[in-house]
Amino acid sequence: MNIKHLSAIVISSLSTSLTIAQSHNCGTDSYNDHLKKVDPSLVQQEIDWNNKAKGFKILERRASKYVIPVVFHVVHVNGEGNISREQILDQMRVINEDCSFTNASKNNIRTLFLGDTANLDIEFRLAKIDPSGNCTNGINRVYSTFTNEVSQSSEEVKGLSGVQWDYRKYLNIYVVNSIASSSGTGTVLGYATFPFTTSAARDGIVVRHDRVGTIGTAVNTDNGGRTLTHELGHWLGLYHTFQGGCNNAFGDGCNDTPPVGSTFTNANCPENGNSCSTDNPDRIDMWENYMDYSTDRCMALFTTNQKTRVYSQLNGFPRSSLHTQNNLIATGVAVGTGTPQAFFSSSKRVVCAGSSVSFYDNSCKASVDSRVWTFEGGNLAGTTLENPTVSYSTPGEYEVTFKATNSSGNTTLNEKKYITVLPAIGQTPNYIESFENTTGSGFLIKPIFSTGVQWKENKSVGYKSSQSYQAAVSSATPMGSVFSIKLPAINLKELQGQQPRLSFYVAYAPHSSGSLTETLRVLVSTDCGNSYDQFIQRNGLGLAYRFAPDTDNFSPADDDQWRLLNFSLTNYDKIESAIFRIDVEANQGNSVFIDDINISRFVTGLTDYKTIALSVYPNPASGVVSIGFENPVQLKSLTVRDIMGRVIDSKTLNENTSTFEYVNNKKLIGLYYISITTENGIGTSSIIFE
Repeated sequence: MNIKHLSAIVISSLSTSLTIAQSHNCGTDSYNDHLKKVDPSLVQQEIDWNNKAKGFKILERRASKYVIPVVFHVVHVNGEGNISREQILDQMRVINEDCSFTNASKNNIRTLFLGDTANLDIEFRLAKIDPSGNCTNGINRVYSTFTNEVSQSSEEVKGLSGVQWDYRKYLNIYVVNSIASSSGTGTVLGYATFPFTTSAARDGIVVRHDRVGTIGTAVNTDNGGRTLTHELGHWLGLYHTFQGGCNNAFGDGCNDTPPVGSTFTNANCPENGNSCSTDNPDRIDMWENYMDYSTDRCMALFTTNQKTRVYSQLNGFPRSSLHTQNNLIATGVAVGTGTPQAFFSSSKRVVCAGSSVSFYDNSCKASVDSRVWTFEGGNLAGTTLENPTVSYSTPGEYEVTFKATNSSGNTTLNEKKYITVLPAIGQTPNYIESFENTTGSGFLIKPIFSTGVQWKENKSVGYKSSQSYQAAVSSATPMGSVFSIKLPAINLKELQGQQPRLSFYVAYAPHSSGSLTETLRVLVSTDCGNSYDQFIQRNGLGLAYRFAPDTDNFSPADDDQWRLLNFSLTNYDKIESAIFRIDVEANQGNSVFIDDINISRFVTGLTDYKTIALSVYPNPASGVVSIGFENPVQLKSLTVRDIMGRVIDSKTLNENTSTFEYVNNKKLIGLYYISITTENGIGTSSIIFE
C-alpha cells in the first residue's frame, strides 16, 4: 500500500522522507480501535480469532484458486472522483498480480527473503449479477456528498441507498474523495474491516479515488496501486508488520515477518535497515512486505505464514461463503447455464457531436456465443463485435439495441434515448434565465441524482418579480440530499477577452435549529456533461442575506432579502461548450431560492431584456467618455456600476441626442459598466478607467 506519498523528486535525507511519509497513512488500526470502544465484546473476539489463526494448518494445495466477487461503489459528486471503468480494471490487474505472485516487482526482492514468498492463489473478479439478480458490470456509481472527508467513526458512506450488497456474497470496496483522519492530522488513504469486526453495516474497504490503480486520477501520485493490496491484506486478516513494535516480536502473528520498530521505519526502504534485534534469528526489516509502510516501488510480497493466516479466515465466517461455487454462480463470476441475459454499459452517456463512445458487453447468467449491436445515429449502424466503439456526429437522443445469443437461446436489451449527443459548440451568449417563462428557453431541470429531489417553480416570490426557482428544503428533507439545476451549453469563446461572468440572485436564511447551513455549489463541465468540476461553494455568511437564524419555511418577503452572487468565467473563455450546474445540498434547514441567472459580460441586473446598441469611446479612458447611439434617442438616466453590481454613480437625464459625454469626476479606476436608459430601452457597455 502506498501508505504515504513520497515526492517524485529525489529525497536527500531520511528525516525529510519520514516527514512526508507520516502525513499519509492507513486508517485500519484507528478504525479497529474505534469499533472495539463502541463494542467491547470485539476485544475477546479478536483474541479468539488470533488463536484460531495460530492453530490453522493448510493441509494441501487447493485444486483451484479462491475466487472472490467484488463490487466497487464509486461514491462521487460528478467530479474527478467518478473514476473510469478503465481505472478500476487497472486496479483489478494490480491486486490479482499481487495475490498470485505474478507482479513485476517480485524481481526486486532481496535474496534473503526469496524463500519466504507465497502465492496466495486468490483471484478477484468484478461481480456480474447484483443483489436483485440483475446484470451488473461490478461498478455501482452513487452520487453523494458523503464522499468527502469520510469519517471512520460513522458508517454514513456504507449506509447510502444502493450500497448495501451482502458482505457474505461480495467484497464491497467504497471509492471516495477523501477520508477524515481520526487524529486530525495526516492524510488517510484507506481503511478496512478485519474479519472479526465484520457486520452487514460496516464490512468492506474504503479507499481514496486517487489511490485506485495506476492510471486516471492516480497517475500523478507515487502510487503503484498497492493501497488496495495493503487494505485487502487487512480485510483478509493480516496486521501491519510493525504491529507491537520491537517489544512484541511477531506481533503480526507471522513468524516469517521480522518485527519492525514503528510505522514509518521503512519509509525510505533502507537496504540493510534492521530496526529490531528482538527476533531470533535476527533479520533485517522486510520492507518488501505489502503490510509494511514502505513505498509502492518497494512492495512485492506476502509470506508463507501470512498465507496461512489468510486461509484461516477464508475458511471461517464470514469470508467462507464468498468463494463457494453457489455464490460464484449467484454473483455471475462463474458462468452458469441456460440463456444469457443481455446487458451492456458504456464509457459515456452524454457526448459532444463528433465524439466516440465505447460499449461493453456485460451480459450475465450464461456465456455469450454471438452478439448483434444496433446503434441509432452512430457511424456504426450495426456490428457483432464484443466491445465496439461508435462515434456520433449529429446532436440528438439515440437508442441502442443489443442481442446476446448462445445455443440455449437469446435475449435483447433495447435502451431508448440511451445516448445524448450535444452540439460541439454551445449557444451564443448572452444567456439570461429570469424564470418568468421557462418554456422554450433551453433551461434544463431534472432530478439527475439518486436522491430524487429537484428544484421547483415558485410563482409567489422572486427578485423584483413574482417568480423564481426553489430548492424546497425543510426539516423533513434527508440530510445530504442534492438539488441540481443544469444550464444549457454556452459558447464562452465568443466572450474571450471580455471578462465573462456568471451571476444570479439568491435568497436564503439559516434555520434556527442549529449552526449548520445549506450549501450552494456551482460546477462546470467542459466535456458535454460527462464530468463536472466545482469552482464555487457558498454556505453560511456567503449564502444567506443575513446570518441571523430564521424559522422553518423561510421565504423572501422583499427584494432586500436577495443577494447577488457574481463569479468570473475568465478561466473558461476559451471553451466552446461550457455547461454550468447549480447544486444545493440540504442540511434539514431552509429553502434556497434563485432568480435572474445571467451568463454574459454583464452582471445580472446591469442589462434589461430590451436593449439598444451604443458605443463607448475611448475605451480604456481616463477622463471624459463619449457615448454614441446609432440615431438620436431620448435619454432618461445614466448608471455606473462596479463588477459586483453596486451603483457607483447615477444621473437623471432629459435630452434627445445621439452623443452623450460622461465625465469621470469620481476618479474611477478599473472595470465598470455604464448603462443608459432611454425611451426605447437600455444600453449597457463595459468601460475600463485608467
